[in-house]
Amino acid sequence: MNEQAHIFAPIDNSLAERVKAYQSVYIANIRAEASLGVSSDSSFKETLGTVSEMQDAAKITRYSMKVASEAFDQEEMQVIAQKGLLDKPQLDALHKIKIQQEFESVSQKSNQSNNHSHKL
Repeated sequence: MNEQAHIFAPIDNSLAERVKAYQSVYIANIRAEASLGVSSDSSFKETLGTVSEMQDAAKITRYSMKVASEAFDQEEMQVIAQKGLLDKPQLDALHKIKIQQEFESVSQKSNQSNNHSHKL
């Protein structure tokens, strides 16, 4: 499986289309995670696929959520919230991913800074 595979595919770069594409990714992610949750139940195996296939689907949708979240800047996030373009769970999930990305970015910068200072 391609490590960079994702399903975030807005028709154009408008805010409305990016929101619509995010909603599709969000729903796919919820479904993939739910499928993983019942993957040990043998009655679902023929319907949902193999455990490996469900894991791949969940991995793709998780990465898709990350890609989708990168499509919105802070100003657009405020517009989305003010206009109610996403429901609360969708908006909360988007905020959570944005916060995780900021944390990872700060952490990476800190690690790079520490590595650089050790080389001096």
